[in-house]
Amino acid sequence: MRPGAGPKPKEESRATELRQALIAWKQIPEGSRPSLRFLALQLRTSHQLLTHFLNTIDEWGLEERIRLAKERAEHIQARAQAEGRRMSGPEAFGAIVGPALLEMIAKIQQELKLGPVDSHRIKTLKILANRYPEARDLLHKCLQDQRPRTKKLLELTAEQTAYLKTLSKAKARRYKRWLAGEIPGDLITGVRTGAP
Repeated sequence: MRPGAGPKPKEESRATELRQALIAWKQIPEGSRPSLRFLALQLRTSHQLLTHFLNTIDEWGLEERIRLAKERAEHIQARAQAEGRRMSGPEAFGAIVGPALLEMIAKIQQELKLGPVDSHRIKTLKILANRYPEARDLLHKCLQDQRPRTKKLLELTAEQTAYLKTLSKAKARRYKRWLAGEIPGDLITGVRTGAP
């Protein structure tokens, strides 16, 4: 008997069950769903393990879908061969193209972890988004990463806040830009340089 053979540890053998419970939990609206700690208690597992599964649930879901697509493809090919015929167009798509497209989505998913993806990948996801929900979700993430980041809120002292209230809207915007370092040097044209 090889080392490590035998039954899997209890938590490892329950991985699919726990991930499926997390998928159901994620579908509950945020305001209504129980906390992750409470879910861990209900499932008799650790919060840490559920957090790990939650962080990798999208990848696992896609890998599971690829596995099922490949099993289905083997079944389709075996049935066509047993019947002594060629696969039909839809069968060929399901057996060959479907799993390949899912693997392409998985590859883009991995690339996105390393940073923004190029425009060709985004075009590919746009094409696949109508057929594959995973592509639609990835496309949404890619487009979010491309949006310009909102500027960090400027933390003002009490004096700066009081001074801002004395300015017109245009001067207040300019003063905030100066405080943020977007306007170099002393601030001129109507705003006094000794301002707090």
